[in-house]
Amino acid sequence: MAVLKLIWQNFERWISMFFIAFLAVILFVEVLSRYVFYTSVGWISEISGFMFVWFIYLSISYITGQNTHIRVQILDFLLPKIWIERVDLGMNLLWLAFNGLMTFYGVQLVMSVVRYPFRSTILDISMAIPYTIIPIAFGLMTVRLLINTWHDLMRQFKNRNDNTGRAAS
Repeated sequence: MAVLKLIWQNFERWISMFFIAFLAVILFVEVLSRYVFYTSVGWISEISGFMFVWFIYLSISYITGQNTHIRVQILDFLLPKIWIERVDLGMNLLWLAFNGLMTFYGVQLVMSVVRYPFRSTILDISMAIPYTIIPIAFGLMTVRLLINTWHDLMRQFKNRNDNTGRAAS
């Protein structure tokens, strides 16, 4: 069970690390081929673009799961704690709605590319492959955000019950 938890918490990170390492290697090969051998490897620019996009989306999903994403904290200084918790919940619900829409329309995009074939210029692969990251990443972000929101709600209820119990005794 501990192994599954480790995989669940880190697989986007590991895939992102692979993508960025592979990206560094192939871009080094491209620079080397251009400036040492005076030629270019055509497929490197296209695949590096696809890999960079996949790296970014998977990294965002990982960061969402770790709850370390960028957020505006000015309201934390202006509102009482009880309101901050409610505003955070509202923002998470809006974010969940956005992720749900992006997942839905991402699936629609991939299905339309499958239905009406659209191929990449140099690699000649279906663009459904690079576009697949949209529903995958937003689906993962939705699951991770649901888990984080659930944990936040449970912590808030626990804190309220603890505070209520102390006040009553």
